[in-house]
Amino acid sequence: MAHYEEAIGHFEQQLATLEQVSTHTALIDKGRAFGNLGDCYDALGDLDEGVKCHEQHLAIGLKLKSCRDLERAYRGLGHSHKQLGNLQQSLVCFEKRLVMAHELNNAEAKASAYGELGHIHASLGNFEQAISCLEHQLSIARELNDKVGESDAVCGLGQVYQQKGDYVAALQYHQTDLDLGTSLELTPAQTRACGNLASVYEAMGNLSDAIRYQEQHLSIATTSNDKVAKISAFTSLGKSFLPITYFLLILLFYYFIVIITKYIRLCLDCWPKGTFQSYAAPAV
Repeated sequence: MAHYEEAIGHFEQQLATLEQVSTHTALIDKGRAFGNLGDCYDALGDLDEGVKCHEQHLAIGLKLKSCRDLERAYRGLGHSHKQLGNLQQSLVCFEKRLVMAHELNNAEAKASAYGELGHIHASLGNFEQAISCLEHQLSIARELNDKVGESDAVCGLGQVYQQKGDYVAALQYHQTDLDLGTSLELTPAQTRACGNLASVYEAMGNLSDAIRYQEQHLSIATTSNDKVAKISAFTSLGKSFLPITYFLLILLFYYFIVIITKYIRLCLDCWPKGTFQSYAAPAV
């Protein structure tokens, strides 16, 4: 985190210097310095300060009518509002970012904007809009032969279909994500896909396949020494084994009762007859 704080110091010095210059170029640089500051504050978790900086960048972008700066400012604002939980405001920002990306005819920015919109729509429960946006992201990624972007898009589609309860489609997309991650040797994509496949199988009640993918998740995370992925895999494995553990405990308890019952019956059969007499209350 120290490098972000150091970067903030440099960008603030840049802004102080630019305040003394009144050229068109200086104004552009000032806006971009605010954008960089916003990204740094977002990374540090100071989201309110991040929003202020991105809004400053946006104001300058609007003044200059610079599509490039507006695209970036809306991106930054969208991310800040998303992390703050302001999903509707984030949605508006990403929609405006998409418009700017089309104005610039920037395919990478369009794909990114569609992906962001897809995730926001999914969070809001707008599944059909989410699928439409993510399919656009996937189409552009394939046109660009961007395998990483394709992996992100199919991952998003898998998650949306899982939320919809369409587990067959979800499995297909997550398997594609795993295949892409494996072919690209991208460990994060592989662990992500294994975790998602396990989650879908668990939702379907197929614990054996869920555990198989969780173990694969753990194996990849261990090989790559990804501590966060290892924690996630251990947590998922623990949750999957809980129902099995409960079942075994119930089964054990059942057999214990059966054995005790048989033992009591055996004891009663061996007891001398007439030992137990019925008791009659004395007449009053």
